[in-house]
Amino acid sequence: MTSTTKNLSLTDLRLFARQTLTMLSEQDVPETPEAHASRDRVQALAGELASRLDAPVTIGVVGEYSVGKSLLLGTLLGKPDLLPVEAAPSTGNITVLELTRGAPGSATAVSPTTDITFLDEERLAACVGAILGALVTTLDAKHPKLCAREMLGGYNPVTDPRGWAPFEAWYPRLWPSRRQESSANR
Repeated sequence: MTSTTKNLSLTDLRLFARQTLTMLSEQDVPETPEAHASRDRVQALAGELASRLDAPVTIGVVGEYSVGKSLLLGTLLGKPDLLPVEAAPSTGNITVLELTRGAPGSATAVSPTTDITFLDEERLAACVGAILGALVTTLDAKHPKLCAREMLGGYNPVTDPRGWAPFEAWYPRLWPSRRQESSANR
């Protein structure tokens, strides 16, 4: 038996998932636990595929001021001038782009209802606090050895006079150097 790999487009995958779900809903399944379990498993996988294909994509881009993050995002979206690109910091805030699917083959376009809103310090602090809180909760549950709650619990770099220093001291735990790994294994 030979195996071939075909690169399917998102449209092909979307059609496959919908056709699979339709077929399963119309299919007579033998009255055995195994048959129902198999159908339920395939139905769940096809449903997950359809859901993921229609879900928004989240991409985080982080870096120092004026290193090209806005230009990179705009270029990836086919519109290099989508975001302000200047020598002085111009998008030095959390910038959220919500994109909707256009017609296949259409150019990237800015909606006439586009609204640009910058966060004030209070909202930025709330946003950063929520993100760090979720990070701490997730890491403590999955990787308690990283000591996220111990070092970052209740900490917010926007309002803390120490700024980002505590976070910068903690995050190397995520990617220990080989020297740290070898000394920990001794």
